[in-house]
Amino acid sequence: MRQRPGVSRPASAVASAVRIVTLLLALIAPTAFAQSAVPPPGPDGAPAGGPFTLDSVTGQVSLEQFRGQLVLLNFGYTSCPDICPLTLASTSQVLDALDEDQLSRIVGLFVTLDPERDTAARLADYVDHFHPRLIGLTGSEAEIDGVVASYGVRYYRVELPDSPLGYAVNHSAASYLIDADGELRFLFPHATPPGTIAEAVRYLLESDTTGN
Repeated sequence: MRQRPGVSRPASAVASAVRIVTLLLALIAPTAFAQSAVPPPGPDGAPAGGPFTLDSVTGQVSLEQFRGQLVLLNFGYTSCPDICPLTLASTSQVLDALDEDQLSRIVGLFVTLDPERDTAARLADYVDHFHPRLIGLTGSEAEIDGVVASYGVRYYRVELPDSPLGYAVNHSAASYLIDADGELRFLFPHATPPGTIAEAVRYLLESDTTGN
């Protein structure tokens, strides 16, 4: 897994999980983008998306600051045992499938659903195991709930009295592709092949007349 320049990461449970889920994803054959992509959001109860501002390890991050770039948005939490590592490994494969110019025009955002435990520093360390173009975001519970409502994410806390974790967060798992104008264009269900998402990314990049 690629690392940021000058950053050394020891072997860890997270790193091991990344290797495992990446191997699993390599076994999933890509399908045609047009066949698997969920149609763009519409007025009939589909998520509308929209701007938001949350906190990263380097300060506040606003969706607006990525105008002119695509954003691949995911929700989850760092203590997630399975779905989140798989989703972020998939996102890493999407980004790795792009050429240098394409990669410079997209960023991945990972918004926590567990702001009580997920500090900005913890999120930065977590996403760094997956890809350097990923940014982890947190905020107050009210701020997170505002973003969740805009994107139609469902989540709830489950108490685990017999676990050292104390609780888990059950949540929906989808990937949201936002275009260069900040508009939500595609919503991909969990386990959509990375190749399908990469094709959608290329489609939007080629359609963006303001890009490089």
